[in-house]
Amino acid sequence: MYLNLRSATFWITSATILKAVGGFVHNFGRMSSNSSPPRIFSSKVNDGSPDAAPQEETVTELPAVKKLHTMTVCMVPESKYADVWEAVTKARTELRDPGLFRWPPHANMLYPFLDIKPKNSESFDEDKLDLLSAAVKKCEPFQVSFDSFGTFGGQHRGVLYLYPRSFRDCDSMQQSTLSEEDSTNEEPLVQLQSILQEHLPECDDQKKNGKYTPHITLSHFPSLEEALDGQAKLETWWQSKEFIVNEIYVLKRIGDDGQFKILASLPLGENTLGAQIHDPPIVFPGMPLVEEDWVREERMALKARRNGNGRRGTRRNGRRKRGPVDRGPNKIRDTPEVIAKKRAERVVKRELLAQEVAAISAAIGGDDSSSSLF
Repeated sequence: MYLNLRSATFWITSATILKAVGGFVHNFGRMSSNSSPPRIFSSKVNDGSPDAAPQEETVTELPAVKKLHTMTVCMVPESKYADVWEAVTKARTELRDPGLFRWPPHANMLYPFLDIKPKNSESFDEDKLDLLSAAVKKCEPFQVSFDSFGTFGGQHRGVLYLYPRSFRDCDSMQQSTLSEEDSTNEEPLVQLQSILQEHLPECDDQKKNGKYTPHITLSHFPSLEEALDGQAKLETWWQSKEFIVNEIYVLKRIGDDGQFKILASLPLGENTLGAQIHDPPIVFPGMPLVEEDWVREERMALKARRNGNGRRGTRRNGRRKRGPVDRGPNKIRDTPEVIAKKRAERVVKRELLAQEVAAISAAIGGDDSSSSLF
């Protein structure tokens, strides 16, 4: 096969330019998505009349939303259900749960959540509280049963949880006021999460592929196999526990060593008085007052595993950060000899490329009507 040198140069140059332009567009798009708030485009439509103004396009900037992992809207068994708290705490202690001090037994619904009470502010975000209050009024109280376990994870991570199966006893409890929600046959807790997210659509992190799976984390493990072993141990003594969910909570944690406390209580149902604010936040009576040494050690070990497994090596837009294997010479991991060898290889590659370009240029300068390259 023959290839004209002038054509070859054209296509090489074109490909180089396209690659450069593509890289610029890619990087520009990434910068835009990371640094700019979302925008909504709208247009004024010309109605066809002779005096109508030309079509105009307007841009509305939406404010950037900051969600915090120190804030959550979640379901927690009320403290009056002492048997539920005792059983779950016993299980978490046996499994050496790293979150025993930090978290109450909970099922997140909006997490991470918005900071409705900033640190240096004396007032709450009334608009967000009104949205939460409006949402919970659309859902009547319901029952939850802790009667089954679940796990997820893989080779380097394992989580064991209780599944909070929710339902309504038609004989003793009111039905939800949302008939369209009832028609979906979804469990009440799942319905409630959907209602909350409809009122605060920016807090959509708990739905994966459009589905919300509530869970009460019991402990974290180095692998899924160890989580399954933990489940087998609990199943030898665990007995089903039931309680009624009359309210949900907004929780806040201050500092890395802090504990999630109740910032607001949100009673369910149409005939409720609305959010009850707790300023300063209050502790659940069943929570430990101090973090024991073994709990902190387990928490630090979990943090180290997460860092070691590369979970902190992922960008916010989902692209993995380059590790040491992907990068060039690394002054920390590579020896001076290895660095020198890599640099020499790069010099040789650059020289060969320069020679190829010079040969092509020289060939084009000759009889370009008949010059060819095998």
